[in-house]
Amino acid sequence: MKQPYTPRHPGLSDALHAYEICGFDTAAIRQWCIPELDAEMLVDATLRQRPKRILEVGTYVGVSTLLLALATDADSTIVTIDPNLPLGTEMGSMQSDLGGLDGTARTHDVARAAARQLGVDQRIHFIEGGFATGDTFSSSRQDPAARVAVVGPASCAEFGPFDLVFIDGLHYAAAVEADLRLAATALAPGGLILMHDCIGMWGTNVRAGIFRFLAAHPEFRVVHPTFVELYRSVGTVFRAGDRPDLLGKFRTSEPHVDVVQAAIGSMVSSTIRRLEPALVVELAAGGAVVTPLIEAAGVPTVTVEVPIRADLQALDAQLRKIDAAWRVAGPCDRMLMSVGLIDHLPGEALHYLFDWLRERDGLGVFAFTPPGEVGVAGSNSRSFAQLVQLLGETGLAAATWSRLAADPIEFAFAMGKPGIATTSFCANTALVGGATRIAKIARSLRPNMITLGVSEAEAFEQETLLRLHYSRGFAWMFAELGRIRTRLSEQEGEAEDLRRQIREQIGRGDDLVRQILDYQAALAERDATNADVRRQLTEQVARSEDLVRQVEERDRAGVELRRHVTEQVARSESLALEVEEHRAALDERKLADADLRRQLIEQVSRSESLAREVEEHRMALGER
Repeated sequence: MKQPYTPRHPGLSDALHAYEICGFDTAAIRQWCIPELDAEMLVDATLRQRPKRILEVGTYVGVSTLLLALATDADSTIVTIDPNLPLGTEMGSMQSDLGGLDGTARTHDVARAAARQLGVDQRIHFIEGGFATGDTFSSSRQDPAARVAVVGPASCAEFGPFDLVFIDGLHYAAAVEADLRLAATALAPGGLILMHDCIGMWGTNVRAGIFRFLAAHPEFRVVHPTFVELYRSVGTVFRAGDRPDLLGKFRTSEPHVDVVQAAIGSMVSSTIRRLEPALVVELAAGGAVVTPLIEAAGVPTVTVEVPIRADLQALDAQLRKIDAAWRVAGPCDRMLMSVGLIDHLPGEALHYLFDWLRERDGLGVFAFTPPGEVGVAGSNSRSFAQLVQLLGETGLAAATWSRLAADPIEFAFAMGKPGIATTSFCANTALVGGATRIAKIARSLRPNMITLGVSEAEAFEQETLLRLHYSRGFAWMFAELGRIRTRLSEQEGEAEDLRRQIREQIGRGDDLVRQILDYQAALAERDATNADVRRQLTEQVARSEDLVRQVEERDRAGVELRRHVTEQVARSESLALEVEEHRAALDERKLADADLRRQLIEQVSRSESLAREVEEHRMALGER
């Protein structure tokens, strides 16, 4: 069922859920859709920009398209352009697993279905074709016939200008440059161009295309996350005059001297050791950084400081000081060396510096930073290719130290050690001078030094940044391995403790086994005893049954006896009555006998009294 549109801060899961509801295999879709962290960057930039008209170059199946739609108001529109090839062709050229996806379905069909599910399809214009080039990934990798019609110019004319452009199309340098050139013509004032994959697997190609564009359009700048972040790869291209807020993301002061020396120490050492200058003048951005390293090598040095963001007049004053120092030194192999300064110099000042060096047939060594890295690049950082082009315009040539001479290959396995670069600060080094002089030096120092044309400078710079990216990847990997080793060590300790507990448990188990065996023996003995008891019990039961029979017989005899007793009791009661009657009669007789005895006693008493009287009469008679 179609869901109502609700503006919100979407995440990648919000978009992928729509595909899941539509029955698409999200695991297959995730292989090439915008990653989680980049999705966050895209949404954050869109929410800050609040665009009304959006251009997307490279729809694929529309995951980033949906994120753009969900992160904008209901009155915004999105124009998304893609070759709209079948998924089987698109993913086959990328050697991806189709999974449960229908290979005949086209990319826009999948995107439309998900957009309808989220209720944002009415705000999205799906346009089939190439933006600035008819090349596709498939035509570049497998099938030249997979080229498509170019529809970008017409789309820009119909729907532009755009407040926000997201370029995530064909990631080859020429295609990136062409897309940028066309998009810039349709960018509204204050608009932004977001570039995907400025860092990572495709970063070298994307940056090369961006750098070519910047060389032809000095009014634009690029800024992207630091190489340390590894997996946040969305860069921003903008007009410098439109966005002072983004200009503030560039380096506004030089790093601490220790950081600078770590970044350029190898370069300075190689330069002094191989070129053996008699005098070095440091043209320093702010404070001196090269001078202590050169003095430590025993070479005379002079420091001339230039304020950062120097204008032409200030630079002219500093160059006059260098002239004075060189005149005092007299004829000798003099060298100008500068670290980071040209990242801040505007075009006029840089041309003036190169003209000054050419007029004096001087030799200069310049360490500078490629454009882009936030907080590291300067506001006027230029690519190596652009610098070589500018040198050529002033009649100078450039060479640089080979990797084996200035950047030992073990960089990848020395993470955390002093002198290992962690950013692109002054990643480029150019030895600058007249073409004849530079060619002569390069021949004498081959293979430690190589001369550079524009294309060689571009390749050398992108290799440098790719190595930096890999070094950060190694650093992350080593840190992760360190954490894993720590955890393994902890687990080993836990395992040892567990083994100890197991040994103790085994000991307790052995004791328990012995107890069980003893118990079993006791049970066996008890079973034997119980067998005898059961036999005795059986005999007792038999006796009990016989006794029960005897008791039953006795009970029957008892019943007969009770009957006799009852009869006897009845006779006894009758006899008792007779006895009672006899006792009553006897009691009467006793009373009669008592009365008779009483009478007898009285009679005896009277008789005795009478006898006494008789005796008295006899005696009286006798006396008489």
